[in-house]
Amino acid sequence: MEKITISRQADRLERAGWIQRSDHAEDARAYHLQLTARAERIITRLDERAARLRRDYLRGIPSARRNALLDDLTVIKTNLLGFDPKPRGKIP
Repeated sequence: MEKITISRQADRLERAGWIQRSDHAEDARAYHLQLTARAERIITRLDERAARLRRDYLRGIPSARRNALLDDLTVIKTNLLGFDPKPRGKIP
């Protein structure tokens, strides 16, 4: 995102009551952004739901296999992110 886009998004979040800005003590051009109590409550609820969902979809997989699966998926993600987005010739 470009700076102006981030600034506009921060404006929207502030108007909606999700974040609050405070002046940076050393840089007048900068702000500190903090979540509001409203946002903290929502994030807590989302974290709880995500934990329940993970527990449900990983049910029946032993802890060691679960950890190995997550490690393997992390490797796959890293590999995918490293792919060159430009095609390398014709697809057979």
